[in-house]
Amino acid sequence: MARDSARISVSFSTKERLLDSAEELFAQHGIHTASMRDITGHAGTNIASVNYHFGSKEGLLEAIFERRIKPVNEERMRLFDIAEQHFAPNCPPIDALLYALMAPAMRCISNSPSFARLAGRVQTDPNDELRERVILSQFKELAARAFPLFQKALPHLTMEELWWRMHFIVGSMTYTWTNYRDIDIFTKNVVNHPSVQQLTKRLIHAAKTTLLAPPTSEEKLEFGGLERVYMLPDASLPELLGESLANV
Repeated sequence: MARDSARISVSFSTKERLLDSAEELFAQHGIHTASMRDITGHAGTNIASVNYHFGSKEGLLEAIFERRIKPVNEERMRLFDIAEQHFAPNCPPIDALLYALMAPAMRCISNSPSFARLAGRVQTDPNDELRERVILSQFKELAARAFPLFQKALPHLTMEELWWRMHFIVGSMTYTWTNYRDIDIFTKNVVNHPSVQQLTKRLIHAAKTTLLAPPTSEEKLEFGGLERVYMLPDASLPELLGESLANV
């Protein structure tokens, strides 16, 4: 019995070491550059252990994302349940829904900076099949749970409009936690780095503004006439801009 327990402990330790090493090396060098030999050497094990626990390099990558994302999505589901119960029979307000969506992810990333970098790499990988299998497949259940709640809270938006706005919001959240320090490049370090809680509040405020904006339509998209400039050949610009062109 003790021998069996020892085997289980060693196996678990090997699996965790592989996950930790792969996450770190994939984040540093990229999923296509970091080799299995690099990963197993870093973890102090061998390639056979990868095949045993994960089946392949892609299986290892999928396991990394499942390890990080599954607890995040479980916490999101729990917070959605709490919000529904607390505000019943009314629909939870947008602030509560956005908190449930964003806070667990922000906490995860703050505790796992290497995973944040890895997630950014996979998000921008040109292999659509890889992204869908590794990342997008993990969020189908969450989307089915969250979207109806946002629909009820935002009756002024059509389904199409809401999907697009949620797409923009999730994109901004993902970029924020995968490229957290990019803001230093543009601001020359004049922007203070907020805590995870403060950053989450900023994200929620920006997302709320996006969701509560009036519905958009092609007729209402106005850019001060500039859209006409972009649609015309260059030869038409002087006629359109008139005297303003001479003042440039």
